[in-house]
Amino acid sequence: MIPVLCAGIILVDVIIVVGCHFAPHVAVPCSVLLVLYLAWFTHQSYGDAEVHDADAAARILYEAQAGRTPELPEKLKGVFWMSTNAASELLATFEGSEFDPESSTFKLRSGAPLNWSYSTGTVGWIYWAFLRLSYPLCSKLHFRFDPEYTSADMPLYMCNCVRMPMGMTWTMEQIDENNWDRNIYFCWSPDSKSKYASYILRRVIDGSGNELPALQEMMTGIEQRMKVKGCTEKPMQQIINGCQAVADAVVSCPAPMHNGCSFESGYSWDTEVGRNISTVKEEPAAE
Repeated sequence: MIPVLCAGIILVDVIIVVGCHFAPHVAVPCSVLLVLYLAWFTHQSYGDAEVHDADAAARILYEAQAGRTPELPEKLKGVFWMSTNAASELLATFEGSEFDPESSTFKLRSGAPLNWSYSTGTVGWIYWAFLRLSYPLCSKLHFRFDPEYTSADMPLYMCNCVRMPMGMTWTMEQIDENNWDRNIYFCWSPDSKSKYASYILRRVIDGSGNELPALQEMMTGIEQRMKVKGCTEKPMQQIINGCQAVADAVVSCPAPMHNGCSFESGYSWDTEVGRNISTVKEEPAAE
């Protein structure tokens, strides 16, 4: 999702620069207000972010989104682990996304509540912050499948309609019922996928809520601090955007139901597992 960060920054910069050139008396104060709003949005979102162990995060994503996109093909339901992805992200769910069966397309909101998990740590929090800022810009990743739902291309759109250049092409191809290739092709080598950037998406919870063997494999790899592609250790604790955010209620594109949250009813889980980041305390150092 790194191109989402770059695309969002570029779009905001273009809006500010063009506005300041053609209408500086209006654009300058509007730009200041935009920056202040984004700062407020980030601060509010940080207070509403939640930190959970990876297995608990997977269950929370499932419970929050299960059944929200009933027409989505069964093989795309549940929760998926980005198993060989070296970036600071671990889990994703496609349920709760906008879905159009006629075009075999669903649109996943970047930075939305309860559809993604991000690694804790300095890099992970920075990664989370930038992707969270793509949410008020209405950033959507379109999954455009073939009629059999075996492969898809994945263009990125901002403001619901502007396709953003990413310098790369993303695709998704089915391996079997629970696994998918997430291929990434850079613009300088469009016919050869990047072995480092590409990864395998593995389902850890299916559409009925059953835990699959890949969940235990994921937990074992985290507990044993196995490095992904020889460079990245995924932390046990994962960040997810909570459903109770005031900031989410302010941003209404699309409706809250499509964001994966019902702001009236919310969602629930074991109170011994769920934690809001504002209540998490540092563990005392071992003597």
